[in-house]
Amino acid sequence: MSLYRLYRLPPEDARRALALGALAAKAKRTLADGECEAALADVETFARHAVISGVDGSDLRFGEVAWPWQMELLALWATLPRCVTLKARQLGVSWLAAIFALWSAIRKPGQSILLISKGQDDADKLLAKVAFVYERLPAWKPPGVVNIRSIAFPGLGSEIQALPATPSVGRSRTATLVILDEHAHQPWARTILLSVSGAAELGQILSISTANGLGALHSELYTKAKEGSNGWQAVFIPASAHPDRVGDWRVRLRERMSSLSDADFAQEYPENDIEAIQTTGRPVFRHEDLIGQPVEVGQAGEQGLVVYREPQPGHTYIIGADVGEGLATSNWSSAIVLERDTGEQVAHLRGRWAPDVFAAKIDRLARHYAPDTSTADNVIVGIERNNHGHAVILRLVQLHAGSAPYRIFRAKDKCLGWLTTSATRPVLVDQLEEALRTAGITLHDAGSIDQFGAFAYSDDGRPEAQEGYHDDDVLAAGIAWQVRRRAFGRVLDVRHSEGGAA
Repeated sequence: MSLYRLYRLPPEDARRALALGALAAKAKRTLADGECEAALADVETFARHAVISGVDGSDLRFGEVAWPWQMELLALWATLPRCVTLKARQLGVSWLAAIFALWSAIRKPGQSILLISKGQDDADKLLAKVAFVYERLPAWKPPGVVNIRSIAFPGLGSEIQALPATPSVGRSRTATLVILDEHAHQPWARTILLSVSGAAELGQILSISTANGLGALHSELYTKAKEGSNGWQAVFIPASAHPDRVGDWRVRLRERMSSLSDADFAQEYPENDIEAIQTTGRPVFRHEDLIGQPVEVGQAGEQGLVVYREPQPGHTYIIGADVGEGLATSNWSSAIVLERDTGEQVAHLRGRWAPDVFAAKIDRLARHYAPDTSTADNVIVGIERNNHGHAVILRLVQLHAGSAPYRIFRAKDKCLGWLTTSATRPVLVDQLEEALRTAGITLHDAGSIDQFGAFAYSDDGRPEAQEGYHDDDVLAAGIAWQVRRRAFGRVLDVRHSEGGAA
């Protein structure tokens, strides 16, 4: 770390930042020579003026309590357009992120900073740390307006916003700095990175997180950065970076935290990056199978719909749908369309809708992929009939009216829809894993791939989404794959038909 040089703002930019009105002029008169210029020009100097909150709630001057590597990390962040930081817990890195975000916002005019966390509460907490530091800066700080989810600096035309990790969070925005907080635990991480990479094309992106298994996008970014193959800089901060952790601290801490599994303890307090990544999470789908998927942006259709391939005459399409409750805080409803023979994902429908609205969207989607209306076998629709799926199926039957150019999947028990049970779920997951591993299925949606990467075995062996992630796309794809295997009077393997009835 000591080999990296400190970043210095060009003198002319620092002077422009200081020339913003009477407050800056007053600051020049009341401060020691060059103090404000130095703070705005150099993040380490700025950090020495910062005040943070101690574990007991007391105010601490950061320059007096900072550990050397913390200052070096701030300086390193200031030099890099893309940096992925893998860290242990309780090392004060969130305070570093808050200090860096604030310095970035006020060091020169026209800065747009996005703080993106797993949920809105997490984003608000990070922004609150920024506000804490800002409110305790010396008198030379620029005038700012602090709100619960943003801090604006009208005189500079700069702003810091706190946002949750949602599929659309980075769209229609321009950013000079994006901080992805606890990135390995964010849902929609790949979709968001695609969006913010465009928003911050000429700006800076920092990915900061504890580990969450090999499948997490943060882990992929870190691993490739170590290889020097993606243009990012990798930084690892071990648990021993805390100066109080000396001697046999790890053994003693492990004894106190005996309720944690070995994987969870390694996630919280890793000593090396291999331990951090490879011992956290038990992914169902292999990392190498996911990173090889050809991600595409696709064409946006109606709300929630992305089309990757338009329907082709003579082709058969399968729709698998996992149904959410439709509330703002519930799971998502997801429908994935596969081309039967190739297993390629050709469209994706995702959103939070009431069951009747989701049914109407599926009906339109099925009709779109059935250009040949002379047969109902061009499109087969499989709906998970658990819980709210019954309402979707009921409404879809009404919309179908017995004459629509698609067929609704009927299971072995003669009931419409796919029933997920403790017996059928492992079959669905295992056969989907085989399809992905043997190139039987091809995914284009970044959000889907992100969910696949965070789908792991729990401590009791159940395949499920890791904490903070969703599994709607995984189940939708799995249902589509089951329909593909079973809806044509025979069981299909990955590439060709098998003998025997479904």
